[in-house]
Amino acid sequence: FIFALSTALMWLERVLIKLIYDSSFSGRDARNTFIYGTREGGVALGKFIRTEKPTRFNLKGFITHNPDYYHKGTSLLGEPVYSPSDNLEEILPYEDEAFPYLVFYEELDQYLEGFVPWHWHEEIEFFTVIQGRLRFSTNQNTYDLAEGEGGFINSNVMHKYEPLPGSRVIVTGEVLNSTILSGGTRSYYHHKFIEPILENDALDVMIFRPSSPTHRQILSHLRASQDIADTGAFGFELEVRNHLCEVWLLISKE
Repeated sequence: FIFALSTALMWLERVLIKLIYDSSFSGRDARNTFIYGTREGGVALGKFIRTEKPTRFNLKGFITHNPDYYHKGTSLLGEPVYSPSDNLEEILPYEDEAFPYLVFYEELDQYLEGFVPWHWHEEIEFFTVIQGRLRFSTNQNTYDLAEGEGGFINSNVMHKYEPLPGSRVIVTGEVLNSTILSGGTRSYYHHKFIEPILENDALDVMIFRPSSPTHRQILSHLRASQDIADTGAFGFELEVRNHLCEVWLLISKE
């Protein structure tokens, strides 16, 4: 009886230690991971990664040769599926390569899975939520945004847009090469004002909330620049540049 009791207490102690370890360290230092394969083995591995304790990996997507999955918004286990040739970079279709700037309008429910999957681009990006409640994610952080809020996404930052449950989300914004602001990578303006932000690894994103007077100014400039760009009127490029330079100055002072 004493031996059986000692054995039971020993196993109970081990279970308690494991539970405490799993709850304390689960997810700490977990690595972002893509699974190569979309068949049963790949899906099973994805499920195992999701349930493993402590968490060693964060599942970010799948990679496959199967062309049936090469559709915008396709996902498995709620994560996007990519082709082997994808490096997740978004190549942007500018109307004029001499003016690398575009305005976007995204209704998230128009995507196959209802969200904009992980992607990145060299260009900087500004966005505003004009309807619904949005969950915006990067490799470093996750933010929940309400209607009227927005943000800045730095160059080469992996990011993803998805609606919060029960919300129909519309996001609008601008994507541009930073040389529109500086006039060129060798300019005084680039080295003094643009480069310090682009090369700041700690600044992947800046979120704009209307509760901040500075952020209200930024959001107002973003609305104005998009409205002007939509007109396509003569000289809109200069007006867009002026508004975005004002935005950049405000960001630089934050």
